[in-house]
Amino acid sequence: MNMKKQLAAALLCLVAFALTAQPQDYQSSIRYWDEGKLTLEDFVVRNMWSIDDKATSLLAHGWLQEDKTLRFGNLRYDRPVTRTYMDKVNSWIKSGFDVHEAIEFNQVIFDLVEVTRRKLQNELDTNRTNRVDAIANFYSTVCDNAINEFIASSQYGTDTAVVRKYRTRLEQTLTETTQNEWFEPVIPLGKWGFGWHLGAAGEYFLGEGSDFFSPRYGLDFGFESVYSRLRIDVNMILAFGSLRRNVPFWHRDNSELVHDWGAGERISGGAVELSAGFDVLDNTRFTLTPFAGIGAGFIDRTNKYLQKDGDDKFINEELGGFRTLAGVQGDWKLRRRYSLLWYGRTYAETSLRFRLYVAKTNFRSPCQTYSLNFGIALNGFGRTVK
Repeated sequence: MNMKKQLAAALLCLVAFALTAQPQDYQSSIRYWDEGKLTLEDFVVRNMWSIDDKATSLLAHGWLQEDKTLRFGNLRYDRPVTRTYMDKVNSWIKSGFDVHEAIEFNQVIFDLVEVTRRKLQNELDTNRTNRVDAIANFYSTVCDNAINEFIASSQYGTDTAVVRKYRTRLEQTLTETTQNEWFEPVIPLGKWGFGWHLGAAGEYFLGEGSDFFSPRYGLDFGFESVYSRLRIDVNMILAFGSLRRNVPFWHRDNSELVHDWGAGERISGGAVELSAGFDVLDNTRFTLTPFAGIGAGFIDRTNKYLQKDGDDKFINEELGGFRTLAGVQGDWKLRRRYSLLWYGRTYAETSLRFRLYVAKTNFRSPCQTYSLNFGIALNGFGRTVK
């Protein structure tokens, strides 16, 4: 009978221990500041040994940081976000001191950590360097100094008047510095920018040129450099078409090679263009840029290797000429990205670029010709951040 009683008592002890034991894993020990005021259930209450005999409690606290991407329309905003927490497993109050005053004392400490975190977050949001760890370490020291000053002033919480004074002041500070973690940032863009584009292009010849050349289509690619609203663009076109009429061709140094390119032959060619433009409109969705420039246009015979009489060498035949151009381009911004992560402050755009312009090319044969040109391209662009 005694054995049964002992066994029953042991089972009751095990059940009681299972019901009262606190979880020891990391996730269950984390308790965030924004989850509300502290309560006695957030602490382990037991006899604790400490180096300082005056200490009757300990709040194990810190900041957790994670990288978050916020979305505002076409903007992706990458930023480090901090959150104040306490570690419930390693936070304790000595038995006999687990009273309301002890909770208020630790709540003030918790509020001091949160106030300092908001200063840290503001610094991270406006940081112009890559030294995120250095900034976090600085505010960690600031926080420790503020807590130590409070502990000394309140004599470990025994001076309840000082505790109330701190609590009132911190409540006002927290109200005045309420943070909205989901705000859309104001991006301090710098003056310099660089970009590239790749897409398709077409050229329709006008006037007399249309009698000789069919429209040609092909590849459009290039690079740009931007300073403030001024854009300098290097654009290259590689396109293909055909001849509608015979085109006279002659060799500059050898009149014996004068002949015609035949109607119906396939031709290739394109242009190399250097232009300057000014952004008359630049907002979060669109950029509109009139531009003008110069360059060179050229046409190559697709069947371009003609054999000389009695010679095994081949000749590359090409018509070329100086080119002037003027028109307008627009960028429809599909996505923008602003990042404040550890690798620094960066800003980039991905857009569809539309170009429409008129060009005049002084071909030496068959004529000087005007053309209407258009292009659509995928544009990648990055600008410095102040």
